[in-house]
Amino acid sequence: MIELCLFYNGQESARLAEAGRLDCLVIDCEFHGKLERQEGYDTEINRNTPSDVAIARRCAPGMRLLCRINGLAEDPAQSLDEARLAVDLGADEILVPMVRSFADVEQVLEVVRGQARLGLMLETEWAVEHAAELDQYPLSRVFVGLSDLMVERSSRHLFENVWNGTVATLRSRIASAQFGFGGLTLPTLGAPIPCRLLMAELARMRTGFTFLRRSFYRDLAQSQLSPLAAVTLIREAWLAMESRSPAQVERDRSELWSMFETALQLR
Repeated sequence: MIELCLFYNGQESARLAEAGRLDCLVIDCEFHGKLERQEGYDTEINRNTPSDVAIARRCAPGMRLLCRINGLAEDPAQSLDEARLAVDLGADEILVPMVRSFADVEQVLEVVRGQARLGLMLETEWAVEHAAELDQYPLSRVFVGLSDLMVERSSRHLFENVWNGTVATLRSRIASAQFGFGGLTLPTLGAPIPCRLLMAELARMRTGFTFLRRSFYRDLAQSQLSPLAAVTLIREAWLAMESRSPAQVERDRSELWSMFETALQLR
């Protein structure tokens, strides 16, 4: 069963994550240089701090907490301090974005010293090129950051690096850590790519985890479903994807690729 991770958005989101029996709550402290880097793109920038780890831990004591720190390129000392403080405040895992060297990984591993697990974002050309070597580290997960990879490559569309085979290539290079990309919401919704088709591709690539899209909060409120009912719908849809016939897998993939090509104006 795929792990579902929810971005923290205040105390109520922590309670929502527990009520929905989600697998992980993400405290997102990455914002240094992000506004400038993603200027002109429709992306989400959160401004949590490690202190939010302590708040989330109080509100949802049984929830696994993942803290995404700032990338080490902007201010290595501050990012390492963030990792250290997040672990001290109860983070179970540290997620490092914008990885550009093996030293980035080794420095964070040295800081957490086995007290928390370590995950990486693959969203730079360097990380794409060195994915297989990165998988040799003791990582809990790697996530392909489609937004920043789109910006770095000046791609035409958020999902261009799925369409052009980059994500599939990365999947083939990750053998030890859990692999993830994209994001889900309620199975009948999702834009510009329907959640159903993105889920189909996640299942085809044997993805171990993903994030719930930023639209999940809105979709949940409009559906009037309880958090548990909404998450149950997502999990049931995932099980259905895993039980598809090879012919249905190919039909879903063809439909998704047709949508990609239309979005990329290739048809």
